[in-house]
Amino acid sequence: MQPAITFPFGDGGSRYYLVHENGEYFFNKDSANDIQPFSLRYTVIDMQGDSGNGAVDTNYKSVVAINDTLLLGRITACKHANGRDWWVVTHQYYSDMYYKLLFTPYGVFGPYTQHIGVFCYPKFAGGLADYDVTGMACFSPDGSKYAMFGADNRIELFDFDRCTGLFSNYITTILPDTVSAGIACSFSPNSRYMYANNYTKAYQYDTYSSNFAASAVDVATFDGYSAPNPAWFFLNQLAPDGRIYISARNFPRILHVIENPDSAGAACNFNQHSFILPQNYGGNMTLPNFPNYRLGRLVGSACDTLTNLTYTPQPPKGGVTVMPNPNTGNFIISYDLPQNTSGTLQIMDVMGKEVYFKTLPQWSTMQRINLSSLSAGVYVVKINNGINAGYARFVKE
Repeated sequence: MQPAITFPFGDGGSRYYLVHENGEYFFNKDSANDIQPFSLRYTVIDMQGDSGNGAVDTNYKSVVAINDTLLLGRITACKHANGRDWWVVTHQYYSDMYYKLLFTPYGVFGPYTQHIGVFCYPKFAGGLADYDVTGMACFSPDGSKYAMFGADNRIELFDFDRCTGLFSNYITTILPDTVSAGIACSFSPNSRYMYANNYTKAYQYDTYSSNFAASAVDVATFDGYSAPNPAWFFLNQLAPDGRIYISARNFPRILHVIENPDSAGAACNFNQHSFILPQNYGGNMTLPNFPNYRLGRLVGSACDTLTNLTYTPQPPKGGVTVMPNPNTGNFIISYDLPQNTSGTLQIMDVMGKEVYFKTLPQWSTMQRINLSSLSAGVYVVKINNGINAGYARFVKE
């Protein structure tokens, strides 16, 4: 899980880092056949290469950044507090040591190491399964927290310093349901709630609680849906619309969806197998490994030194966009929000009567809207991001 991640150089150009690992067979400490990455590498991709199709920079192809045996997957990244560079975090195999790398437009620095948290054994439950055959790691959208979840159902939560790359205030707990292996974790848009799931159970944790373990709320139990095999909960990812999407084990053409992840308990509205993938997409157990690309500098911090990175939130170039336009009442609205700030979406008829309202989650950039019951006519979309407002018109056929 999460064997690769990509992000821009941060210099405003067309170059991207692709960070990736390999996987090689060997006999582990239990004298059992195993597969682990023996190195972490990076490749530079220039999107202007190959006539704009993108091409690998042959000078920086599969460059070894860490030469060591690592946990399988769980590569994740977070913006440095200067708003330009990127921290990449991974974990040593059979250890309590984290590796951190700092990716900049001028090169890759590190690896830096930190011993913290539990010792990650490669086996659990009497050697029946790998600790890292499943599991995820993620940063909160605001970059202040980091979580790692493994096959033994152990959740590890840390505070993260975007300046130094150091973890602190370590907390750990075990998912209350241990029938199946731990699979995935993610954070709500407001960075308060952390979600963790195995195949059949999903829990919400409140990171603001003084007792993190006791804050666990059971928000979903697998309902037995099959298509034709059980669509168990699998990986998850916070999406640009502020929802958390959970892939399904066994390749059905569905996704589970947490509709309101900023809401506490059952109000988060975990809807099982509610998003149907198009027929030609088939089924897929995986999801993209996306960091928060929109996270900017940490204003006022000791690392807030790149004054040319001042960011003023604006609606997308050309204003708020509605696609398609005209439409039948099913459409997508794209917009922009300030960092760490929610916004509002209003849709009004030509007489100014409000026909739709939604509070927009932090970091979100788009919403899928279904208003097929609206009468045919012209409607106005207003996005208020707390600093300015953007407008667009669309025609409902």
